[in-house]
Amino acid sequence: MTTIANPYQTIQINFKINNQLDQDVRTDGINKVVFNGTNTATSASGLSDSSAGQTIKAHQTRTFHAMVLTGTADTTVTKLAIQFSGSFSANGEKRSSSPKTLDVALN
Repeated sequence: MTTIANPYQTIQINFKINNQLDQDVRTDGINKVVFNGTNTATSASGLSDSSAGQTIKAHQTRTFHAMVLTGTADTTVTKLAIQFSGSFSANGEKRSSSPKTLDVALN
């Protein structure tokens, strides 16, 4: 059984996905977030992402939120590397590749 230190710290990520295609697409949202260059959060280990499995209609933009468990309350996070998934059709055909990793510096 895994335990989480109390108190703990999370980082909230707010983002938008814009579907520029003429057809609906699905997304797996954020594949992973690497924080401080060494710690990785995925849906299996500290990442909760509201966009995973969602459909974005043709020419629609939707707003989503994700939470990343970063550790104890005294953990200092100075950088994030966010890797989003690509998109696919309702029957699983690839519609777009994963975008380049988004690097974010936190001050």
